[in-house]
Amino acid sequence: MNWKILVMILVIVIGGIVGYYFLYLKEAKSPLRVLTPNGNETLGIGSTQDIQWSYDGPETNRPLRIFIRKGASDNPQFTTFIVSSEISKRSFSWKIPFDIPEGNDYSIVIDLEKTSGNLPLIYDTSENNFSIKAQVSC
Repeated sequence: MNWKILVMILVIVIGGIVGYYFLYLKEAKSPLRVLTPNGNETLGIGSTQDIQWSYDGPETNRPLRIFIRKGASDNPQFTTFIVSSEISKRSFSWKIPFDIPEGNDYSIVIDLEKTSGNLPLIYDTSENNFSIKAQVSC
């Protein structure tokens, strides 16, 4: 996930504000990245899916938390905690539960748990939604 840093510059002249300008300074990348599932996959209910991530930030002992989200990021139907893991593991094998609803609007959310109030929020989500469907037996 990339964030653009936006700065608004106010031009002030004695007597009032003359104008303002928006300036994009840089595009910053989160050091934490969801690798898989990262969108457009179809996962089977009851199957096992590797959730993989990368981290290129400073060394940390903060736990990594993994969530599954159904629905839009700004209005999810639900977000469910899957597991807490060590960031250095880079992967977790998740057995998709049989009671999860089918849908094509799922994403993975990962974050570094805030172990104190002054730590920054570091997180990432799947780039695109993926589907979870019942497995077809032949």
